[in-house]
Amino acid sequence: MLSLDAPAYLVLPEPISTNGLFNNLPGRGRVMTKDYKAWKVTAAKILMLQRPLPRFALPVEVTFYVGQQGTGIRDADNVVKPYLDALVENGVLHDDSRKFVRRISAVWVPLMTGCVVKMKNAGMDIEADDVRASVHANLRGLLI
Repeated sequence: MLSLDAPAYLVLPEPISTNGLFNNLPGRGRVMTKDYKAWKVTAAKILMLQRPLPRFALPVEVTFYVGQQGTGIRDADNVVKPYLDALVENGVLHDDSRKFVRRISAVWVPLMTGCVVKMKNAGMDIEADDVRASVHANLRGLLI
């Protein structure tokens, strides 16, 4: 797979709530909702309009610039999952596990619908000692 040094930008449709992704059905477990299936088809079509798609094999950091127009009250963490899944299913990302996606952020953008995804190579991981050093000395023991 190709990896890019410069950031790549893609457009995706307006978000679907994580609460609307799956239903729990007795005897069947978690089943994808019709709304989520339809959203995934729309996302795939929009991605195909942007071919050739970038392909990332190295760890990446991803920023989702999500239009807040018409989204109601959504949690930033809930909006990320379907977007990551669409990027994986359409071959942009190899996987959305922590091995490949090292940093994620969601930024709400007023007066916009849809989503602009910015992806770039993650670079160096932060050192645990640097993180611990930023915390008050009395709390560092909690971080082992």
